[in-house]
Amino acid sequence: MNPGMESAPGAWSRPSGRHIPAAVAAAVLSLAAHWAAWERAPFLPFGALARVRDEVRFPSIRLNEVQPTPTEPLQRPARFRPEDPDRQADLAEETADWTEQVREALPATPDLSGIKLAGESATLETPGAPPARERWEPRQEILQVEEELYAEEISALPRRYTPAVPRVAAAPDLAAPSPIEWAAAASAAGTAPVESGEAGAWLRQTPNPAQSPGGPAGESAPPAGSAEESALLDEKLPDVTALKPVEQMLGIEVRTWSPPDEPENAYFELSVRREGETLLPVLPKDVLLIQDCSESMTQAKLNYCKEGLQRWIGQFDAADRLDLLAFRDTTERLFGGWTELTTVNRSIAAGYIERLIARGRTDVYASLQQVLALERDPGRPVLAVLVTDGRPTMGMVDSSDIIEAFTWDSAGSVSMFCVGGGTRVNRFLLDLLGYKNRGDSLVVEDSRNIPDALQELARQVSRPVLTDLTYRFSGLPAEDIFPRTLTHLYLDRPLVIYGRCPAGAPRVVFQVVGQARGQKADMVFEWDWSRVQPGDESLRTKWAWQRIYHLIGEHVREPRQEILNEIHATANRYGLIVPYGTDIPTR
Repeated sequence: MNPGMESAPGAWSRPSGRHIPAAVAAAVLSLAAHWAAWERAPFLPFGALARVRDEVRFPSIRLNEVQPTPTEPLQRPARFRPEDPDRQADLAEETADWTEQVREALPATPDLSGIKLAGESATLETPGAPPARERWEPRQEILQVEEELYAEEISALPRRYTPAVPRVAAAPDLAAPSPIEWAAAASAAGTAPVESGEAGAWLRQTPNPAQSPGGPAGESAPPAGSAEESALLDEKLPDVTALKPVEQMLGIEVRTWSPPDEPENAYFELSVRREGETLLPVLPKDVLLIQDCSESMTQAKLNYCKEGLQRWIGQFDAADRLDLLAFRDTTERLFGGWTELTTVNRSIAAGYIERLIARGRTDVYASLQQVLALERDPGRPVLAVLVTDGRPTMGMVDSSDIIEAFTWDSAGSVSMFCVGGGTRVNRFLLDLLGYKNRGDSLVVEDSRNIPDALQELARQVSRPVLTDLTYRFSGLPAEDIFPRTLTHLYLDRPLVIYGRCPAGAPRVVFQVVGQARGQKADMVFEWDWSRVQPGDESLRTKWAWQRIYHLIGEHVREPRQEILNEIHATANRYGLIVPYGTDIPTR
């Protein structure tokens, strides 16, 4: 390197001669330090410790056999058992000895007969017998049981059966305070009227017991009542009856058919319709429209349902009230309560229906629980219209459980109409839900016809006149008449009943009792079999279907093998196919 020139960065230069001894000394010191560490440091895994590990070999432990430490067996104390006669005898002896010891330790009972109580001048005396009292005999009311609701073997108390007592239509509400023997003698003597049904006349014409044959001597006639009591007793039967006759505004049509292969039976179809232009007062109603908006409905089918609901809203009367419920995996009510159908509310309902879209899963029973929570006015029938495919995918999904749970909780307070569209409808759920809850079901296979079907159903149920109907026949077996639960009576929807009775039955009286604005009303019709219209074989087929529906409903309520056998026997007897397939429970 030339003097005066700086070396480039990173360039190597040869050390000068004066640095060589220092480098040699540093290398020697480094070797000495490494040797000392190798030889003396015990904490390093090399050096002296490594040699020790190689030279010293610790013996391994070998486990040949493991034995538990012997212990004394546990001695359990002997326990007394009732089935041990020897121990029981010992226990009795020990108890007797202990009782005798206690008795000996007790002091003798002192004589207290001469001790007087404070404030008393004489000793206690044995109380005498209580005074004789007349035994109280309460009046017993006998209620005739027309139908057995519970099996005899599960009754909590034994029952006492008495023969059926014939009813007297005009019997007095009050009984005279007289012995039974005197009343019977007065009736036998002809002094008590039997043609009049007035309680007041009966009391006025009843003779004095002292003057009647067989009457108790010495008894005086009951005192005459006040003017108010006489007026009450003079009431006529039509003034106090609870039923208002309405058969003059309605009529019946009866069709019968006697099959050649069943000469002992006759089948009939009875329809109750309005009679001419004389109309019963129409009841205002509350209607809940329930629309399934789940994905299984598809948007195309839902659009047809929406059109039908729009038409239904247009047919409401001014006195009716409405609410809408849309459900999928959740439920949503439009108004949250019954709402009058003003112009504004109709527009709100129409807009709500137009915005419905199909999405989510299906929870049918959640919508039915909303129906059970509805407020009810005794003077207004409640109608629920369920538009769905009837295929739940969440919540309660078993059709039988849904039908029975809703029917039990509703108890006939809601008239349920079910409408389904398409070919994948759960007919079992829709049919039985309407059949057991005062309604009906309607399945439209072509979804394009759903709007017309909903409009027609709205027209049929738009004018209810009688609600909560019950019926009975005289002279016909009740077990062969269907349906057992009737729908409400509508002016534009006939009430149809099917029955089977013995051929050649005498004249028949038919009565239907219902409610109308808080007033009980009834219809009583009488017909002669010789004057009814002839029918055909379809009457027997319709009756058989009604019987099958009834049996399936009973089987849903309480699944039993004998009911299933009866369902299949009825279907085989009349050449029918049992509906619903595997939907009928078999458990």
